[in-house]
Amino acid sequence: MPRKVFISYRREDAKWQAREIYRALTRVLPHDNVFMDIDSIGPGEDFVVALERSLDQCDILLALIGPGWIDARDPKSGRSKLENPNDFVRLEINKALVRGIPVVPVLLDGASIPDKDKLPDDLEKLALRNAEFVEHRTADTDIERLIKKLRLAQSPPAKQPSPLPLAPKSDEELTDEELKARYSRPDNEYPIVDFGNSQAELRTLIDRYRFTNVEAARPLWDIDQLISAKAHSRSVLDRIFKRAETLINGSGTPVHNRADWTEIQQVLRAIMLFSGTAKVNRRR
Repeated sequence: MPRKVFISYRREDAKWQAREIYRALTRVLPHDNVFMDIDSIGPGEDFVVALERSLDQCDILLALIGPGWIDARDPKSGRSKLENPNDFVRLEINKALVRGIPVVPVLLDGASIPDKDKLPDDLEKLALRNAEFVEHRTADTDIERLIKKLRLAQSPPAKQPSPLPLAPKSDEELTDEELKARYSRPDNEYPIVDFGNSQAELRTLIDRYRFTNVEAARPLWDIDQLISAKAHSRSVLDRIFKRAETLINGSGTPVHNRADWTEIQQVLRAIMLFSGTAKVNRRR
């Protein structure tokens, strides 16, 4: 089940980094599993209630710490924000520490982990947490590393192998009607054929593939062997036709180069034309 992440940050200290981390996380997690205040709290919703609910449900808290995080001050009183027990950042981090979930200090643009003696008592444990780093120059790489270390990216489901195409039935497996349909043309419509240049081109392709792509060469070799049998009877020509038709339709042929595949198709179509088997609807 996808984990839930809470992003804790100060807007004046880390607003662009928080935004980039949020965008990256929502590419690998459902949006509802990533909390960032301005994106996760709806209009009119109680801010404190929404904050506490997300803190209760999250599995990880990212504490974004920029160069000005430790010295941030309230503009009205001039006091350090961390000294205020009601400071939202202090409350967020403290709640996560009390819950015992992973709290990850994410140090931004050269910021360092705060010294323990500069933190309020309820945040002292933050100084002991293992930190990660995100720098402006390497932000994309750093955020990707952070996601990987936290194991947040969901592994894609294992791709199921495509079922192998069914082999055509042998004559012995066919019913009388199927045999009649297969061999509905008389023998005199299957003349002895000279495949000429087409067979030479076919052998060129076989020579090309036999060392680099055996799976592609094998069916071409089978067709060449059938042609070389010199016994172009009804059954032999039918086997040549079926083999060539299967390859032209792209069934199970592991040839991925478009130019090579086009060349194979041209040669096989020429063979089918020479053999008088180019009308693919003859057995439908």
